[in-house]
Amino acid sequence: MRTKIFLVPDDERVSEDEENERDEYEGGMFLDKESIQIIYNALHEYKPTEKEEHLHSVLLEEFEEVLVVDYDEPYPDVN
Repeated sequence: MRTKIFLVPDDERVSEDEENERDEYEGGMFLDKESIQIIYNALHEYKPTEKEEHLHSVLLEEFEEVLVVDYDEPYPDVN
């Protein structure tokens, strides 16, 4: 199983309908479980600046959700 990640600049945000119509070959990145886990671990250990806090928490939550929902990983312990 692989997860497809789309990185979209703020000025190119699309509606949900447009997102569902994306062509499989349009772009994005396919990441396997190990890659998702590496990114999640790096985000978990990273100490964001005050300016980065919101984005950091959103990304951490999204990657955690991918691991739990898509890859049946146990929910990480909350410290």
